[in-house]
Amino acid sequence: MGYEKLSASRHAALGDEVRLSIVKFTSESDRTVNEIRQYLEIVSPLLAHHLDVLESVGLISRSKSAVDARKRFVSVRHENLPQFESPKIPKRVVFVCTENIARSQLASAIWHGLIGENASCGGTKPGETIHALTIESAEQNGFKIKSRKPRQVSTRDLEKSTVITVCDSAYAELGASNVDAHWSILDPVQVGTKSAFNKTIEQLEQRIQLYKGAIK
Repeated sequence: MGYEKLSASRHAALGDEVRLSIVKFTSESDRTVNEIRQYLEIVSPLLAHHLDVLESVGLISRSKSAVDARKRFVSVRHENLPQFESPKIPKRVVFVCTENIARSQLASAIWHGLIGENASCGGTKPGETIHALTIESAEQNGFKIKSRKPRQVSTRDLEKSTVITVCDSAYAELGASNVDAHWSILDPVQVGTKSAFNKTIEQLEQRIQLYKGAIK
């Protein structure tokens, strides 16, 4: 499909009220198909049709949950999406993954580098040390890991901060009601290569860049 035709197809897809609502609902937080269905209050076959249309023109992607393969997370492909109004920058944000050795550390470092100092990170089951490739890949991409070691996400973090989970396990452990946004990011530690860590940084940076438009 040529660029002009693809662009027209994307605009046409967003011309439908339901599909536009899906994209807006998932623009800041990845959502499960069931969460979208409950939010829109529509039947599953109709939702599946709208998701198929959005995916066919590259506006969303669907991926299996790392915790429950029966669940699918819907993510907006921001690189193909006309920019909506930039999300508001929270006064304080805490990024959470399970061990706090890679994804949440990288997210916090990128936030510090692009947005400011109001970010921290923690784990639901902290590991012993931050992964060496987390530190190395962050530095090679111009970011700095400020934590000395993984830490437990605290009750104060959850009560006083905007909570963004960056792994499916942490999202499942904390529960949707305790999370402000979820980014379904694959664990680079499981792959263990520099390219996997660089891909994680790219994905996180793309999401955090959206907030830069709100900086005055």
